[in-house]
Amino acid sequence: MEKFGHVKEIYYIYSANILSKMYHLVYPFSFFGNIVGFRDVDTGLRLNDAAKQLEATDGKFLDVGAGGLSPFTFLGCNVLSFDIRRQAGINLVGSVTHLPFRDDSFDVVFSLDTIEHVPRAQRVSALKEMIRVAKEKVIIHTPLENGVNFLGRQHDLAFNEWFEGHTGVPNIISSEHISNIEPSPAELQDLGFSINGTRNAKLWFKFMRFQYLPNFKLKYSLNPLHVVEMVGWLFFTWIFYFFHRHEDKKPPFWGGICTLHKRVEFGF
Repeated sequence: MEKFGHVKEIYYIYSANILSKMYHLVYPFSFFGNIVGFRDVDTGLRLNDAAKQLEATDGKFLDVGAGGLSPFTFLGCNVLSFDIRRQAGINLVGSVTHLPFRDDSFDVVFSLDTIEHVPRAQRVSALKEMIRVAKEKVIIHTPLENGVNFLGRQHDLAFNEWFEGHTGVPNIISSEHISNIEPSPAELQDLGFSINGTRNAKLWFKFMRFQYLPNFKLKYSLNPLHVVEMVGWLFFTWIFYFFHRHEDKKPPFWGGICTLHKRVEFGF
């Protein structure tokens, strides 16, 4: 798995370089851009949702919890990739609760699917740190739960149960969401974030199961035939979503894009 991950990261770096140069011809988070970038539906859609919050791609950007080379590099952005762990593509390692930057150091701060992995007791501190170092805007994506129009926790629990039933072990990512307790919309709204729902919860559950099925059989093989099959499955997963996309804007949602306009909220 480690070897596959290393090869995949190298591919991301090269594809980022190519797609950033082709930005005006091929939008990196379009159907074609996501296939070339080898991004699954869940990842590709939330990147597209976040990118729509940008007014411009110039300036300085920080990607908190990037997990590797920031995908916003694909847009030609000047992005610093920050994470708690050292890995390929990461520029700086540290804690989200103590960001090593001065106030207003970045025009925009991104943090996609990170805050739900922060222990609940530290979550507000982490969010306040992102707000502190942002000059213009903070853009976050996270699963959300309020039992009404956001059902992230309920569907994380359902997906984790399904995953464990097929593999015998819990899904690492969903398990962290569950143990840390998914944020509520009120937690973010209290800090000044506005929220737009993303991924109809039932549809999210469908395509998460759909896109994970080949992994159970192929694992992380570098066998060329397996790689071709994985790419083919990725393509058909996107086709599946394409024909069901009309459902995606309907609540209840799995998560949300949470945006804070700092100059508006804090009068700067």
